[in-house]
Order: sequence, then C-alpha cells, then structure tokens
Amino acid sequence: MAGYISEFFGYAASDASFASLKAAASNRCPFSGTFCSKFLSRTKEHSGVCSVKQKSEGAPIVICCPMRLYAENHKLLYDISNMAFGMKLNLYAGRLAVEKAKIENGAVAVFGKGWGGELRLPKRKGTGSYFVDWVLARLDRHGKLAEITAIEVQTIDTTGNYRDAIIRSLYG
Repeated sequence: MAGYISEFFGYAASDASFASLKAAASNRCPFSGTFCSKFLSRTKEHSGVCSVKQKSEGAPIVICCPMRLYAENHKLLYDISNMAFGMKLNLYAGRLAVEKAKIENGAVAVFGKGWGGELRLPKRKGTGSYFVDWVLARLDRHGKLAEITAIEVQTIDTTGNYRDAIIRSLYG
C-alpha cells in the first residue's frame, strides 16, 4: 500500500507536541499502557506505528496495530457485547464475572489477552489448535452461561521495516 504513517505512538504523525515526542521517546503504547509490541524487522526498534493512510485523497485511515483497537479501556469489546447480546452489561475478566452476574442481574465474562486468558477451541477431528482473540460469554442473573460470541481481531502486519516511513513522517 503506497501511503504514509497516520498515527505514531498514538499521535498524528505530524504532531510535534511535547506529549507526542515524549510518547515516541518512551516507546509506550497509549492504548495498552505498555511498551509498543511491534518491532522494526532489521533493528528490532519499537515500530510505534498505530495506523497508516494511503496517499490518495479521501482514503480511509487503516489501523495496523491491534492495540489501537483497544483504546478507551477496550471500548470495542463493550460495543461488540452490546450489539451481540442486545443489552448493556458490565464486562469482567473470566471467572470473576460469575459472582458479578449474580449481583448485577447478568454480566459478560471476557476471555482474551489480559482478561482471563485465551480459550482453546475444540479440535477439529481431533487435530489442530484453534484460538480466537476474544470470547465474550453472557451470563444470566444466576451466573449461568446464556450465550457467547467470538471475536477475531485482524489488522495489517506492522512487523516489516517502516524505518524510512518513520523518518519521513518525523523529519519531512
């Protein structure tokens, strides 16, 4: 894709504010609160690229790091839960949701990175290891499983070498 970096460490690539420069210097992801998990292939430096945009006018911004999808304290998971289950329920990591569902008249158990671990899906004909990024399990007022939905997060690969694009974005 011929284009340029749109977001770098959570800020517009053209942003030269103190906050944006500090984020880049610290290699911290503003969406996960941890170090950037993507690296440049040759140097093993943190990539920092959150989204890119094609050069053509009006082209959409393309999220290229899955952590970008977890902004606002995983708002995406809340939105998907609301759509999938047709109601607003609080989300809790894994087994913690059982007791919360009894107290709150229902809850959603979340299984995925940092939320109770990934769940292994059943093997197909006894072979293979299958996982999805997220499983949301709606629990009823008794803490019993009512329904589930699975979420697979796909973004473009950012493990290649974006060094030249980063230099162009930062220094023109």
